[in-house]
Amino acid sequence: MPGFPIERIHHQIENELSIFCSQLNKLEVETYPTKRCLDIINHLREKVEDYRSKKRSIMDQVDDNPDEAARKLISHIHNPLVQQDVKFLDWLRGAQTQNVPWSVIPCIEHLSRKIIPEHKLLTYCAYYYNYAISWSLSERLAPYPYTVLSLPRLHRTNLLWHTLVGHEIFHPCCAEFINKHNQNALSKITQQLRESDELFRGLEEERIERISGPIHLAWRRATEELLCDMACVELFGPAGILTMRAFAACSSLDDMPSPTNNFYPPWRYRFEVVWENSIDIQKLDSIYSNCSNSEIMECFKQDMESFGKLVSSQEGAALVDRHPQAKIAYKQVKNLLPAASKFVKESLPGTLCRWHSQRVLNQIPKLLERLEKGIPPNEIILEVDETTQKQKYETQSAELPAILIAGWIYETYWQKKYTANGEIMPYETMSRLLLKACEDI
Repeated sequence: MPGFPIERIHHQIENELSIFCSQLNKLEVETYPTKRCLDIINHLREKVEDYRSKKRSIMDQVDDNPDEAARKLISHIHNPLVQQDVKFLDWLRGAQTQNVPWSVIPCIEHLSRKIIPEHKLLTYCAYYYNYAISWSLSERLAPYPYTVLSLPRLHRTNLLWHTLVGHEIFHPCCAEFINKHNQNALSKITQQLRESDELFRGLEEERIERISGPIHLAWRRATEELLCDMACVELFGPAGILTMRAFAACSSLDDMPSPTNNFYPPWRYRFEVVWENSIDIQKLDSIYSNCSNSEIMECFKQDMESFGKLVSSQEGAALVDRHPQAKIAYKQVKNLLPAASKFVKESLPGTLCRWHSQRVLNQIPKLLERLEKGIPPNEIILEVDETTQKQKYETQSAELPAILIAGWIYETYWQKKYTANGEIMPYETMSRLLLKACEDI
């Protein structure tokens, strides 16, 4: 039994619906970068009307069974409203133009439509230090057909870090690969436990099943994160690599997967995997050789070579190999890496322009020149016609991977050369030039 008179429950729910509608009305008058938020507000209004229709239907039958009517009011209206729908109020506030990097939101939505066309993406900024995406109704992460992407608000205008949206948007694609290999991986993990050294040998079957659960979860989490890492680097190349490194700079590179960190794979291991599976050294050499400013390119080359040395030692792989449980999980991860890399390349649509395409490689040096001169790297000039009285020129719009790579190349130079005397632009200026380029494309 609910334990309270149905009139009290009815009045509370009516008040909740009324306040929820009032909040939607206030949110509607705000500005948003795209129409997505207004579509969601309208959808939520329709949901409220559906709730009120259900409430009237339930109350029409209240005399037959008041306790059953109360249970229906709670389970069909109150619970979904306060546990799911109200989350959108905070998400919508965080998605207002003043709270997000509004100029890049259309680019993010365009990328989302290409990679996960069945999802409608809402992007907002949150105060926690992370990038995250919620999409699964079954896991109670996000209701309705909306996928919710959060960016760290402290880095709102830092476009270079937002390269990581390539990682987040690929998350909903991972289920196909993981489900395909899930049962086989679990079977092999269990078999390894039975045949492992003295640490696990001789355990009862029930204990083996209990131990295999967390190890299997570590395999799933590592596989999903690595799939998304490879997707981000397949799209954005060295920009993806350098963003991962920047985001991990204040974290331990060697934290082992555990319940306390949601079984995330160690950063050092992730770096090794993406470098080996997603970076084409010949394409990097092409970038090195085509830049007109040798000093800027030397800074970038040194950074990439430093990263190459970091991963060449394979300390991350050795680290997990020394951990009794991680060793078992990551043996299955390693066995599937070739298939995972192939899956990522085939899952990303061919219509997406990737970092190693000739179009992007040709644009990078010209965009870098614009950025160096304080001009938004939004286009390249293909041809200038000075024969007519009115000068004409033909341009080509910049591709997002080219903007991000040019930005990261300049960032490596900025890190080494910046001083407050005005000889080189502040980081905020560089970020706003890059954001402006995204707005223009």
